[in-house]
Amino acid sequence: MVTTRAVAAAAGVQAPEIYRLFGDKDGLLEAVAEHGYATFLAAKQVDRHAQDPVEDLRAGWDLAVGFGLANPELYALMYGEPRRGTTSAAFHAGMRILLGRIRLPARTDGAERCGAAPAQ
Repeated sequence: MVTTRAVAAAAGVQAPEIYRLFGDKDGLLEAVAEHGYATFLAAKQVDRHAQDPVEDLRAGWDLAVGFGLANPELYALMYGEPRRGTTSAAFHAGMRILLGRIRLPARTDGAERCGAAPAQ
């Protein structure tokens, strides 16, 4: 369990500083999740001309799994309940990348390789 007192001690500040900066513990956790989405987004490289959209989707999945394994507590904070950081620009940019990676195979022969008919 995270306490504001423990965070303040680790940051080398007094607990009231945490409240001044983030409002409360939920504000602090929201900021941490937003930072997590920004960090994850920075690792995503979009290849708008990917030769193989299915492999691009797999690479994105591998990146997400790798990020979760490397940062299990942060990943749980970002994607667990309650959801945090979902109003951040980084979260929305990441979702656009994900949806692009999903839609491209559906529009191409990649869908057939996955066992589905391509979208019309």
